[in-house]
Amino acid sequence: MTPVSEVAVFRALGDPTRLRILKLLTGGELCVCQIEQSLRISQALTSRHLGILRMTGLVQARREGQWVHYSLAKPATTFERLIRECIRKTLPQVDVPATNSKACPPLSVKQLSKARLLDRPSRSKIAR
Repeated sequence: MTPVSEVAVFRALGDPTRLRILKLLTGGELCVCQIEQSLRISQALTSRHLGILRMTGLVQARREGQWVHYSLAKPATTFERLIRECIRKTLPQVDVPATNSKACPPLSVKQLSKARLLDRPSRSKIAR
């Protein structure tokens, strides 16, 4: 993936919903359904915001069957590391709802090792 400019990252961070998503992901990997329930926004809007965050390289996605799980990407630069540190330390905590086992099953270690990372960027444009 080609490096994304700092301007694109700041544009992505300019939306309060995307900041809340990043704060949620500081606690670990989450399924789209967990993010959507926690933020009380539609699945389509959740996916759109996650797509923008993926395009900037702030989050990574992993598909398992019909579910897509998101987590914070490892920082590649000092700039990215500082952004993550600011998010962890400054934003208020967002509660993650309990997992509904039928809608979004928890993952075992074996399932995690078999899952593949989605490395292709989303088709959404970077924050406008």
